[in-house]
Amino acid sequence: MMEANRDWWGWSGKAPGVDRVVWKPIPDDFARLSALQRGEVDVITNVPPDQMKIVKTVTVPSTRIVSFQINGTQPPLSDKRARQALHYAMDIASIVKNLYAGQGKPLSGGLADTDFGYNPELKLYPYDPERAKKLLAEAGYPNGIDVTLYAGSGTMVNDKQLLEALADMWSKAGIRAKVEMMEMAQRQKMLNERTTRRTRCSSAIRSPRCSTRTAACGASCIRAASPGRTGWAASPATASTTSWSRRATRWTRKSARRCTRRRRASSTTRSLRSSCSRRSSSTA
Repeated sequence: MMEANRDWWGWSGKAPGVDRVVWKPIPDDFARLSALQRGEVDVITNVPPDQMKIVKTVTVPSTRIVSFQINGTQPPLSDKRARQALHYAMDIASIVKNLYAGQGKPLSGGLADTDFGYNPELKLYPYDPERAKKLLAEAGYPNGIDVTLYAGSGTMVNDKQLLEALADMWSKAGIRAKVEMMEMAQRQKMLNERTTRRTRCSSAIRSPRCSTRTAACGASCIRAASPGRTGWAASPATASTTSWSRRATRWTRKSARRCTRRRRASSTTRSLRSSCSRRSSSTA
């Protein structure tokens, strides 16, 4: 519950328009809409698109975007052509029109057109399943690929239907997608575990006692952080995985050399200490 701050200077001596606001979580779409129709609440959010005609709705441009992060560290999506095939196999205009009642806009990049840094020069991926098949064949997958889509349940309106629509579209290009809906706590746990693994790996690289094995692990961490996303026609991964691998390799080589110098310096120090100890014993 929130109450109006009558001492706020912005009222300019006038009474606030609303004295009190009560926030009531109602996760279920049907229950939330029914509460509005019965007069139990005054305003609701996340109106189901197929129910927008029976209630009075107000819409404004939003900066929220829908995207899927790709694990580009392993086949088949480690190949840029496979990632591009995902884009060409998505009919974003159809999703916006049929699943969200036109309340959306295809993206040509990672930012909404209301955000600073938006680049209007980026072009949308056209819907072209045949081109997607061709790219998969060039990448060495003429019989298609298998992918898994993970998403948290209740993150947005029609989230499950969105994934099912994507899976159906991808199937026409030979991309067999398995949809995995998870509770938000389970989804967050999975994200935290992946982040922890990357952090531990990076820490091992900076350690003076790191080895070639942990240095190689650091290279994979950098590749995991490389751009490679898909979603509502989100921008493609223009930087190839190869370039990221080269950067990672150069970085890990430098790290390994630093570690070698530290180990040598540490070994020299121990030798000097041992020599001084023996000389002191002899003198005594």
